[in-house]
Amino acid sequence: MAKHDYSGLMEKLEGQKWPSDYVFKFIVKGEKDKIDEVLSFFNKEIDTISYKSSENGTYTSITIVRKASSTNEIISVYESMSEIEGIIAL
Repeated sequence: MAKHDYSGLMEKLEGQKWPSDYVFKFIVKGEKDKIDEVLSFFNKEIDTISYKSSENGTYTSITIVRKASSTNEIISVYESMSEIEGIIAL
């Protein structure tokens, strides 16, 4: 699997005061097991969560708000999520 370049995200988060709430957004095929796989990574460390299904139900958008302690923590989440087959991180 190719390594992703997170330098743009790191640049956007530069100067952010930590800890701070961060909004993670992912799109997965609408299968419940994929959604559960995303949620299991966060180990109940979620402040808020919302879902939105595509018009035909093929995909589900997952928005998760959670307190992050650093830019590196956010990058680590995205690196871990990239291991899930078929996930799109926004």
